[in-house]
Amino acid sequence: MQNEISCCSNLSAMVPTTSPFSRFIILDAVPDDVSGVAECGACQTAYSFDTIQYGNPRDEHGSRRYTLIHSMRRLPTGSFERMAELVALTRKPPPKRAKFAAWLFQRLDAQYANFYSHWPVWEIDWNQPEHIRTNLLNALRTIIDSAPPPEFIVASDDLTTEIIAAQTVSPADRDQVHDWFSFLGLDYTASVTT
Repeated sequence: MQNEISCCSNLSAMVPTTSPFSRFIILDAVPDDVSGVAECGACQTAYSFDTIQYGNPRDEHGSRRYTLIHSMRRLPTGSFERMAELVALTRKPPPKRAKFAAWLFQRLDAQYANFYSHWPVWEIDWNQPEHIRTNLLNALRTIIDSAPPPEFIVASDDLTTEIIAAQTVSPADRDQVHDWFSFLGLDYTASVTT
């Protein structure tokens, strides 16, 4: 795996590589299906991602894990920040980091202290009253739905740390390909399309 800092703009040429994505908002996460938004740490381009196929099941640390194939849809400029602002309204800060974030808030720029307790991964707290949950989901979906169709796909065991394979996709690919592991030149076991 390459250890140099990568950018989403040249992923296909650099794989396998360290993930270029540095911030995430996770909408839904189970071992075989993760969806959310990722932001490239190099160029700050944001993408909506959805699991389109999973395979290669294995047991790690007492739980079942999979290699996931994600479709990546480029979001309009500013989308990640807008989504972060929406999620921040209902986000419960992790209790262990909340005290340190308060200390940072007093000593550093408030913006950095505010985000320290949350990044690199925000998992949305859907345990909210129905009207808040519905409004949040509708607002997030409006932003995500503004993205064009996927422009590339990535394979990863953990999107926050590594990219195993990546490839641009055409409209014809999106319509015709059913085995994304083969499309990426990867072996798979017990692959299932979602």
